[in-house]
Amino acid sequence: MNKLTVTIGITTYNRKNFLKEAIKSILQQTHQNFKIIVGNDYTKEIINFKSLGMPIDKRIIFINHNISLGELDNMNYLLRLCSSEWFTWLADDDLMHKDFLKTMLKNINNNDKILASYSNFSSGILFDPIKKNINETKIEKFNFETFIQKYVSHKIKLIGCYGLIRTNILKKLGGHPKLGNSFGPYSDAILPILISSEGSILWEDTKLVFLRTHQNSLSVKSSNLEAYSSSEQDFIFIISKLMIANKFNKSFKNYIYYKIIVWFTHNTTNVLKRNKKINIFKKLLIFFRKKFLQDIKYISFKFKIIYTIKILYLAYKIF
Repeated sequence: MNKLTVTIGITTYNRKNFLKEAIKSILQQTHQNFKIIVGNDYTKEIINFKSLGMPIDKRIIFINHNISLGELDNMNYLLRLCSSEWFTWLADDDLMHKDFLKTMLKNINNNDKILASYSNFSSGILFDPIKKNINETKIEKFNFETFIQKYVSHKIKLIGCYGLIRTNILKKLGGHPKLGNSFGPYSDAILPILISSEGSILWEDTKLVFLRTHQNSLSVKSSNLEAYSSSEQDFIFIISKLMIANKFNKSFKNYIYYKIIVWFTHNTTNVLKRNKKINIFKKLLIFFRKKFLQDIKYISFKFKIIYTIKILYLAYKIF
């Protein structure tokens, strides 16, 4: 397994300084048998070793698109170019810990018939170094039912496109999914759920990837509520089909629906708080119409009561 080749697809758009740091985080991996494919979606500038001020490395391939594909189509373009058994993505503004590939491959090697291996992550402006021994951290193996239960309850944290994933499974699923009618919030969140519906996945409670937050991050600045709402409807539709296909009982499905809509409602609160163009009364009207009236239909009477209390608290936070 230590000879296994991995492909990392990096998507980039007009952020050369961040891109250099992302590439550097891969070049410093303790597992060195990999290939990097960089997809440049910024058509006004060519990205190559010279423009980045980097020495030539035969493991790195630069693809400069003639037309802008958008992030998700760019991600899937890079996946189509992958010929290795294992694949992962990395955005140009995020980083991998130097032991990410080594640890994920070791976990896979120690477990049979694994489709993907994930880790916890840190986020912020500055990289948060690991403060514990990797060899002593918790590794869990999940089937679909156990994974979705812990994942939507936020008992485990991961970034859906930042795991080491079998290439053939990703291609079978059609690549990275896109949800909604805009930039696809929750698209990365649905991906590990789709993978787990195909077989077992691993998760390690070590922060081996770094999600950089900055003023241009969509997750920080977006106030496009329709993008979130349309993605949420697609997310719930997919989850519903999967739970029916797996014949989950009614009480379990109600629990999953409740956890999902609470997760979405927290995000709606943040999106509305960021919107400075509408007053607080309109925000509250939108909040109750978009969330309470739209989502409460998915859950049982017991969860309706709990959700009502929860949404009143979250409505207060909009202020």
